[in-house]
Amino acid sequence: PLVLAFANLKDALNAQLNSPLLALLPKFKGLLTVSVPSPPALPTPAHRGTGMIGVRLLDQAFANQILDLLEEPLVLSSANPIGMPAAKTIDELGTYQWGGLPLVVDPNASNLPTKEIKVTVITWVNSSLKLLAEGDLSLEHIQSQWDQLRR
Repeated sequence: PLVLAFANLKDALNAQLNSPLLALLPKFKGLLTVSVPSPPALPTPAHRGTGMIGVRLLDQAFANQILDLLEEPLVLSSANPIGMPAAKTIDELGTYQWGGLPLVVDPNASNLPTKEIKVTVITWVNSSLKLLAEGDLSLEHIQSQWDQLRR
């Protein structure tokens, strides 16, 4: 799935994204993706006709520096094909036959997290949070933060 990545919540809100769930993103930078209705200006291929797009605030300084320079969100995709296990090395990533990736960041660089992060993906359905992909954050923890924000 594609994700719009932002450096901060203000930029996400300026992109015409309309979801109260965006308020959760600053609490879970880099750990949470929120699936929201796609902004009208986003081309159909970016949301694959679903009308939904993932939104995430990045928690890596180098990525946020790129975002600051671009003054636009990055549109990211998982480098792992759907249904395949996450590549743990650049060599493993190369076995997925992508025909070359335009940018690969060295996972051993000192400014990157050293542990594998599993991003949790949620959306809003029938006035409640719905888990779309399990990650390092539990739905219960996200729900408790959501309840605090709504008070």
